[in-house]
Amino acid sequence: MKILHILSDRTAQGGTPIFALDVIFALHERGVKQFVICRPYDDFLHPLRKAGIPFETVDFNKWNKWFMKKWIPRRVYRRIKSYVPDVVHCWKPQAAEWTLAGSGTVVLSWFGGYLDMKHHKHCDYWMGCTPDLADWIEKKSGHPDRVFMVNTFVSLQEDTSLSRKEFGIPDDKPVILFLGRIVEEKGIDILLRASVGLDAFLLLAGDGAKLENYRNLAQDLGIESRVRFTGWRRDRSALLDLADVLVLPSRSEPFGTVMAEAWSKNVPVVASRAEGPRQYIEHGINGMLSDIEDVDGLANNLCAVIEDDNLRKKLIIGGTGLVSQFSKERVISNLLQVYEEIIRKGPVR
Repeated sequence: MKILHILSDRTAQGGTPIFALDVIFALHERGVKQFVICRPYDDFLHPLRKAGIPFETVDFNKWNKWFMKKWIPRRVYRRIKSYVPDVVHCWKPQAAEWTLAGSGTVVLSWFGGYLDMKHHKHCDYWMGCTPDLADWIEKKSGHPDRVFMVNTFVSLQEDTSLSRKEFGIPDDKPVILFLGRIVEEKGIDILLRASVGLDAFLLLAGDGAKLENYRNLAQDLGIESRVRFTGWRRDRSALLDLADVLVLPSRSEPFGTVMAEAWSKNVPVVASRAEGPRQYIEHGINGMLSDIEDVDGLANNLCAVIEDDNLRKKLIIGGTGLVSQFSKERVISNLLQVYEEIIRKGPVR
């Protein structure tokens, strides 16, 4: 089996590029032959070189959209013809849009969110990372027989341990951890407002264009002394070891692999009722849910988990029971089954 992956992300930060690389390396461990087309950024190239996975760089920038739409599809088409993969796996709308139909090779497009189908309509098959997302793709595409669902998986590495002292956090204060992009859809402002009355420290590990806006909001709310913006970090496992609670206050969250990562590290999860969390969290059983935009509800849930040891233990046990479905071995086996099925079915375009 030979797979050609196309990654058009601008960075290896964020759910889809992290998962795409995790998949590529996991398939490499299984002996699957692969080739990667990606942007010429070290976040992609260094780990690919280290693993010995061949790649070609393409700059998907939009400095000349007309030219790029002419040039990139031709270059991708030439690579398909020279590499002769069994499957072309596109990991972003741009990657799918610029992979021409009619190459004679099966094209699979990955959905990590509720994306506009117009960029993916010429693909042969589509894959969502949750049951709800797969159902949504079926309705939008009108072709349920061409839609598949494969979870993301936990890929935490062993990290050098961290101490609260490194972040200026007292040992006797709870730590509420957020892991992700510091952007509006993640509900960072909701979290900051919900934290005003909590005797806890916030550790926000991520980056985003409006980071300074949230720093200013923390100052305006008078909680800047209890908030730590760490920037983007790769040591997710070590950060989870520091945390008393993982929080996802998102306005939109197709899934949130960090939930499964928290469950695997025995960290209770508090989230909003966004698309992903509400599919997996039973309130009070394996996590706590509040309505989207509900500042008071989020604050009450965080307070309950921090102060009630029995609730914490119950949520941890409940979350642990879900971890197996997000194991690397199980997910990669499911993905390989999908590859085999769509290879057998062949292109439909």
